Formats: sequence, C-alpha cells, structure tokens
Amino acid sequence: FALDLGHTLHDAPDYRIDLYIKNLPSVTVNGEKRFFINGVGYGIDSYCCEIGDKLRRKKEVKHKNKPINYKAVAAKGLLFHFKPRNVKVTVDGVKYTYKNVWFAPTMNGRFYGGGLMPAPQQDRENAEHKVSLIVFHGCGRLRALRILPSVVRGKHMKYKKQVSVLEGKEITVEFDRPAPLEIDGDTVFAAASYAVSTQ
Repeated sequence: FALDLGHTLHDAPDYRIDLYIKNLPSVTVNGEKRFFINGVGYGIDSYCCEIGDKLRRKKEVKHKNKPINYKAVAAKGLLFHFKPRNVKVTVDGVKYTYKNVWFAPTMNGRFYGGGLMPAPQQDRENAEHKVSLIVFHGCGRLRALRILPSVVRGKHMKYKKQVSVLEGKEITVEFDRPAPLEIDGDTVFAAASYAVSTQ
C-alpha cells in the first residue's frame, strides 16, 4: 500500500491514508463479506500465505523467531507442491474459462505481498471505480517458474499468452476444487470461489 502511494517500505508512516479507505471494494468468500484495500489473491500467492501461517504456528510452538522465507516457500510450491486449478471467471456478466491457473488475484491497487506488482496498470483512484483481475494461466511448472519472478517489477505483463487482464466492477472467480485465498495478506484456508464488488 505504501508503494502504491509513492512511498518506500522504510518511509516513516506519517502520510494520510484516510482518502484511500473510503468506498473500498468488497469480497464475499464462504458467505462472509469483507472489504479490502490492496487485493484478493488466489494461487501461488495464497498458497505462500497458507504455508507461511502453518510454519509460523510451528515456530511459535518451538519458540523460534526466525522470519518465514517466502521466496523459498514460493520456489518449493512452484516446483513441487502447488497444484494449479481450472477457473471460471465472470466479469460484469461476461464469462471466461482458464486452465492451469497459477494465480488469479483481483486488485484494487498495484501491489501486494510486500512489494510484488501483479497489476501495474491498476489505478486505485480510477474514475470508473474498476478493479483488475490478473489471470496467469496455461503453462507448466518450468514455464511458470521462469515467468513468475517477473511479477516483482510487473514485467509479467509482456507474456500475453499466459497473462490475461480483465477490468470490471463485479468479478466472480470459481475454482474447480477448493483453494486457499488471501485478502490483504489474511488467509482463508478453503474456498471454492470469491466474488468482488465495487458497488
């Protein structure tokens, strides 16, 4: 969020954010409605949040203070553990289908995950009040492992065959089997779908 406002992660938090927490988009998951400021993640991003939460609980039991290495979690997930889903998407009434989806976040801002930029074109202050769904799909593990690091700087957008961008005010994403989600970094451990609204 700080990066989206033009600050660094190390700037003193002495800037106003009240203008940015009005009329936030909402997400409904498992019958519960919540508002979000940055994004709703599904895929390798939410997988990393889920594994991070599990590792953190283990560390608390063992009284270890070493931080979670999310890069290592992501690499292991990409290589071995994360299983992409097939996804049905509806954006403002128009339906789409994607196979082998590695991530499908709906973004209100450009950044999430401590500085990743999945939606470099998204403007949280756009006049139409639209959000962006970014779908990374249609490739195997090695191709995904090659492309996904480019999300750090938003360079993944050049991979037109694998990255689809859909903008709208009402977005529903349905998975072919339950998956974890993350809402501004908070994990929802099993969800079959999510629905975003800016109304």
